Amino acid sequence: ERWAEIREALEPISGEALANAEEFVFAQRMVGMFNQQLFALRLSEEDAADCEDGMTEVFELAEKWSDGKVSVEETEVDDATVTTLRLPKEAPFQPGVARVGDVILFCTGPELLRDSVEQLQSDSGVSKFDDPRFKEAMEHLPEAEDVVTFFDAKQMWKSMADIGDVIREKGRNEEKAERG
Repeated sequence: ERWAEIREALEPISGEALANAEEFVFAQRMVGMFNQQLFALRLSEEDAADCEDGMTEVFELAEKWSDGKVSVEETEVDDATVTTLRLPKEAPFQPGVARVGDVILFCTGPELLRDSVEQLQSDSGVSKFDDPRFKEAMEHLPEAEDVVTFFDAKQMWKSMADIGDVIREKGRNEEKAERG
């Protein structure tokens, strides 16, 4: 019975539209010890709306079946709705979905999703393409044909600066943790 409900929730999503999206963005952001993932695809506006509806229905099913352990949270970001499946606080990921016109976004963290939605709706948004280090690196490469990849190690190390504190805090009440 539950599989039937999941199939019904996913029914509006066009796998063909997702597979044939001509524009696709994959981004990551380190948050503490965990790498948050963002996927954005440009579809037709109808396919993007159907995808958002289908994922929201799946989140609502998870909430219904969780005995109160997870919830669905909707927040408005300008003209878009960010829908997050709030898992227990121990979970490093809080999956979410949003749509801005013909762009559908899936993300493992609500902050990255919210930032991305705001950036898509803003005429003055600053992106990694505006970063002087990125521009300098791209000057030394041939023009991209299909894919551009940029790994910002400096940003990664900056975001991991507090990792020692996180590890110490998590291990504080762990009986098996070595104390020195």
